[in-house]
Amino acid sequence: MHKRIKTALILASFFLVALLLSPPYIFAAIISVISLLAYYEWLTLIRATWYVRNYFFGMLFFLMVVLVFYSNHNMTATINSMHIIFWLIISLDIILGSNLTKRLLQKIPVLVGLFVILFSWYSLLSFNASSSTIVNDSQGLLFSKTSFEDSLNYYFILLFVLVSLADTSAYICGKKIGSIPLVKTISPNKTLEGFLSSLLIPSVIIYFSFSHLFNIPILAVDFLFILLCCASCTTGDLFISILKRNNQVKDSGELFRFDNVISGDGDISTTELLPGHGGILDRIDSYLPAIPIFQFWLFL
Repeated sequence: MHKRIKTALILASFFLVALLLSPPYIFAAIISVISLLAYYEWLTLIRATWYVRNYFFGMLFFLMVVLVFYSNHNMTATINSMHIIFWLIISLDIILGSNLTKRLLQKIPVLVGLFVILFSWYSLLSFNASSSTIVNDSQGLLFSKTSFEDSLNYYFILLFVLVSLADTSAYICGKKIGSIPLVKTISPNKTLEGFLSSLLIPSVIIYFSFSHLFNIPILAVDFLFILLCCASCTTGDLFISILKRNNQVKDSGELFRFDNVISGDGDISTTELLPGHGGILDRIDSYLPAIPIFQFWLFL
């Protein structure tokens, strides 16, 4: 718990400094590096061959460059729609237990990872290019900006706070009062109490913060999207859990050492990239489905 809190505080401080003190293109570069590392982690986790790993890693980089120079409002809206539909299918599959997600991550894990990481990266960096009123100013995503316009950086902070509250609430309440398994076959430690807490606590905190501290009214539709963002965090967490379970890895922080797999007696030797959190995928899993919902809510 202490390692998890310490790592979370360090990451949060770095994120806030990058947002508040650096220009948008620096923040965009940081997000791009994290995305590339996350996909490399994904490829290593699924034990892709050297050739496949380098080919698709290069493809992700190439597609990023193309999207930076050829982004526009219509492309943003299309990618966001595809992204939301994908996560809706994943959510329904997890609820119904049809194992579609498991089969996808077994049959075409390289392509699924490419799709998820690329679209999440694009959705996040196209917040400034999402409005149809600035179609002609959308090229370059955040890379073309020298300053955050219209307090755009505070939208990123809101997303960060919302997801962090959902994750923290689910983790702490699940540990303290959780007793009913949420999806035992995927993640035995996830509980119904933790999931409900991840919806209730962030919603209450955001509502009172905006209504009483910032005097910004929260409408019913805003409340609905807050709940959707929080619920999607669990979907992202379970999605990455399925990926790890398929490949017999406890956390993605073990990515560079494949001797760290689940053995017959359940013993696992762990080398964490981010102490208390595992690897990059373990840290960003909740953001993957939350980003397109957040973008649709506030920008499209």
